[in-house]
Amino acid sequence: GKPLSVIAAAGPFTTNQNFDFEPMSDLLHVVSRLRPDVVILAGPFVPSEHPQAREGVVHLTDEEGQNLTVTFENIFSEKFSKLLEDTYLDHPDLHTQFVLVPSLDDAFHDNVFPQPPFSDRKAGGDEGGTMDIPGAEGIQVGSLGLNYVESAGRESTPSSTWPKRVHCVSNPATFKINEVVFGVTSVDPIFSLTTQDCSAGINRMQRMAQHLVQQQSYYPVFPAPNKANLDLRHLSKTTMPVTPDVLLVPSKLAPFVKDVLGSVVINPQQLSRGSTGGTFATIDVQPVKREELENAGEGVMMEHKVTERAKVAVMKI
Repeated sequence: GKPLSVIAAAGPFTTNQNFDFEPMSDLLHVVSRLRPDVVILAGPFVPSEHPQAREGVVHLTDEEGQNLTVTFENIFSEKFSKLLEDTYLDHPDLHTQFVLVPSLDDAFHDNVFPQPPFSDRKAGGDEGGTMDIPGAEGIQVGSLGLNYVESAGRESTPSSTWPKRVHCVSNPATFKINEVVFGVTSVDPIFSLTTQDCSAGINRMQRMAQHLVQQQSYYPVFPAPNKANLDLRHLSKTTMPVTPDVLLVPSKLAPFVKDVLGSVVINPQQLSRGSTGGTFATIDVQPVKREELENAGEGVMMEHKVTERAKVAVMKI
């Protein structure tokens, strides 16, 4: 069979100078060229620490050069979602699927850990309202615009036949792509652990990652730092239901790839760092050899051994 091809990146996806999402646009050029099976994106998508977001008022520029005051959700829909939509319009034969993981730093989403997935907000008086933005007529207030990504370039076919393009998952999340189990969180547990660690021995990043795998927890830190906003009522949702084959832990620390107790632990770092581009990770997992499957026999459970089958590279955007 064919290798499983995955690209993983973490926000911010735009520089701190504007909301033009230039690093994200560059990443989508890579996606259209490499055509991976899945792209996993961990937030923040609209960073609350962005200089413009911290002012409390954000703008979009119309075709006449006028600034229009909009919501943080509109920044996501008119900038990020529009980039995905344009990618599918430009490449209608692109079969790549996207997985979106929220962040505590997302200005438009619930600021509590664990976090629910992204979803449209169309309650009360906002329902049915639209933004008067040239070129984006019909976008509803409280909509993330992902429905337009699903329909881009395939309006002539029944929607019941459309494979889903964008999957919104919780933070943290555990999911399976083919036979490979992925775990991901955007809360940066590695950085939080480094502030609590005082032991010596093996490589420091290796030791931090071991805490996650050994304790089967996406956030084995208590008490949590103030910024983590840990909701103890839902603490069970921060545990790993199974040991991930590939564990994605985006961090502000230096990027790394480690074999930790049979799991491939990856820190792709951030796609944008200040005013410049950052890094992302490519993951290729070779299929299990046919002879191994045949020798195992029917109904026999096998070790995934993804650490032996995976090739990971951290690349600059």
